[in-house]
Amino acid sequence: MSEVGWYYDNGGQQTGPVSQAALVDAIRSGRIAPATRVWRPGLAGWAAWETVLDLAAQVAPPLSTPAAGAPPTTSGWGPVPGSPAAGTAPFSGNSYAADVLTGAGAGALYPKAPLGGRFLAALIDGLVTVPVGLLWVMVVAAFAAGSTVGGVLLSLVAVAGSIWALFYAFTKDGRPGGQSIGKKMNGLMVVHLQTNQPCTRGQSALRYLVLFLFILVPYIGWLVEPIVTLSAAGGRRLGDSAAGTQVIKATDYRQRG
Repeated sequence: MSEVGWYYDNGGQQTGPVSQAALVDAIRSGRIAPATRVWRPGLAGWAAWETVLDLAAQVAPPLSTPAAGAPPTTSGWGPVPGSPAAGTAPFSGNSYAADVLTGAGAGALYPKAPLGGRFLAALIDGLVTVPVGLLWVMVVAAFAAGSTVGGVLLSLVAVAGSIWALFYAFTKDGRPGGQSIGKKMNGLMVVHLQTNQPCTRGQSALRYLVLFLFILVPYIGWLVEPIVTLSAAGGRRLGDSAAGTQVIKATDYRQRG
């Protein structure tokens, strides 16, 4: 089966199809400049190559997102086979920069969510499960006081609570609107970039599985994801990269038309 071809803007002219390997080589060598729009079958519309995750991941070192105000335009571009119909804008607005910053294109990053809000959201989500810990304290106290029946009953409640807490931890960002309790209180949400839809429970579980695995690493494992969050584009930690998601301000979310 032949490789799916890519098209790109070559000085206002649509060029392609070319293989992904050839496109990556041209980007790395500088023959294709930053902010150049590309398209292949399967993408919702034309987008700067930096914002197409599976393409940008192969280009090293990664180049910065183009500055607002200097985008290529789609004026005069004709449709390619399988692309959006002629006369239909592949992005929601007239400004390339605005479309990228609102995630209007498939795979496009949103602005980075405020770290303070993310910290508070994580704190609140942690506090949600505090009563489960208190239940276990009560179990120990009941047995220590010689109340076997009370200890057993409290143990059953504590086990049920622990199962719920674990379920909540892994699926909380798959709640309606991609918002855990903490994120909803802080005006945040988790969005799946390729579909531009709120995070599902499955995607949420994958995000937190990666976090959980790093926490299991002795001493330094718990530091990995916070460090990546601080340094990565869009504040995306490794769990987000695995699930294809990003934490954003709910007011920044824009649905593609």
